Amino acid sequence: MHIEQIKIENFRLLQDCCIDLREKTTLLVGKNNTGKTSFAVLLEKFLERPDTFSFTDFPLSLREAIFKIDAETNVEELAIRMVLRIAYTETDDLGILSEFMLDLDPDRRHANILFECTIEKKKLLRVLPADETERKKFIENNLSGKFLDVKVYAFDDDGHEGEQAYYLSHRNQLEEKERTSLRALLNFQVIHARRNVASSEDAGRGSKPLSAISTKFFRKRDIEADADDEAEEDASADKPEAGSIEKLRSILADIDTQLGKQYEEVFGSFLKNSRDFLDLGDLKVVSNIQSQSLIESSSQVIYGDTDNFLPEHYSGLGYLNILYLLLQIELCRDDFARRNAPLNLLLIEEPEAHTHPQMQYVFADKIHGLVSVIPSLQALVTTHSSHIVSKSDFEDIRYLSRSPVTGPVSIKNFHTDLSKEYDKLGADGKALFKFLKQYLTINSAELFFANKAIFIEGTTERILLPLFIEKHDQENEEAAETGGLSSQNISVLEVGANARAFAPFLEFIGVRLLLLRISIRPKPHLVKRLES
Repeated sequence: MHIEQIKIENFRLLQDCCIDLREKTTLLVGKNNTGKTSFAVLLEKFLERPDTFSFTDFPLSLREAIFKIDAETNVEELAIRMVLRIAYTETDDLGILSEFMLDLDPDRRHANILFECTIEKKKLLRVLPADETERKKFIENNLSGKFLDVKVYAFDDDGHEGEQAYYLSHRNQLEEKERTSLRALLNFQVIHARRNVASSEDAGRGSKPLSAISTKFFRKRDIEADADDEAEEDASADKPEAGSIEKLRSILADIDTQLGKQYEEVFGSFLKNSRDFLDLGDLKVVSNIQSQSLIESSSQVIYGDTDNFLPEHYSGLGYLNILYLLLQIELCRDDFARRNAPLNLLLIEEPEAHTHPQMQYVFADKIHGLVSVIPSLQALVTTHSSHIVSKSDFEDIRYLSRSPVTGPVSIKNFHTDLSKEYDKLGADGKALFKFLKQYLTINSAELFFANKAIFIEGTTERILLPLFIEKHDQENEEAAETGGLSSQNISVLEVGANARAFAPFLEFIGVRLLLLRISIRPKPHLVKRLES
């Protein structure tokens, strides 16, 4: 069982797009401001925080209609939507999924879940000001919370044909579901790009992100250990971590006992005078060390040996980021194992932050390893890193693009859609596509993030190209205002005689191309001298 497809409508830049998910890892790549963060935010809002939708989540194309909303407005046309298409097989345990299966035909292999955020028209119209300017300002500042309604539906569109989506043309066939059923079916975890790692410059402000996440990690293990104590036959009670936490509790109890004896000696005279003066009976000072507060306030992450170490914030940001990510992933893995939902989805935003290329390669391998270990886990990774892209399977890539730059985003299944373009080339298409896959994996995944590309044949062009760009910018008046070619995001690739293989690919991702081949011909008198 896995999520096969996610369809999105009317959320920020994602106005009408669809992404096909791999059974294990799907990589979302694209330039800045192409909707990768919006995609992550929408998933989190619908799956975990449905009360956080607001006016700014609606796309610009719907704003005017929202400002003019009246009793005749069809708010279904203004709704933010997400549809999950779930694929399953006859060997899957369908007990929980059956809540969302509206037809028990044994030949069916898909179930659909619709998420909708719609405007509560009646509530909004009752409080809208009459003045147009005030009305607009009210909507901008208040269209959230009680004026928005988020619901979850199951629907079966098998055999549906027509231009309009089934969930729009057959509203009476939608079956509303409780969020508790959704939570039992799908466990969603997200690791955001804003991870708050800090360098030594932040040490004075007490920033210890690794210690904080370590405390969170301990708390979860402590809670799990308590749950294991209550459930005698719980399989998780066999985990070594539970025994380790019990040992820590035992150590702390012994420390409490010893400190209590020392307190009695230190505070003895004070306590005796207090008892006699206030007639309070038996007055004591005791030790009560709690493991969670001890971890949080008195523990730190260090590197080096215990006699000669450095604190966590002396590490480079790259190491801090990776360590933080690994701890977060460990927390997510525990949560996936504990809840044991039929569907598990992990979203990681931009894992490459602060890390050098080799570390990005290593992390890409770690993600693939994690996903393969946990059953029914799908991972979505958003990235700007050509190094992570080059380390991933070609079939895992989904490309986000905007054309024109101010327009809505489209999400392309890179392997499937691009292979169709190469099939149009006839007999050579498959060979050229195979070459492209090998070349991109090894060398030039940076093309995904370029605005323009220059293909050169060899060393001569590579040596002379910087001079050509400099001369162009010096002699071009427009370049003086815009910064010229030298300030643009241009990828330069040495492709030899294989430029033809890239033509459908560059057209597919919308990158403009310049082919540069320099032919040097010796002067006639030099040729004669060489011949002699």
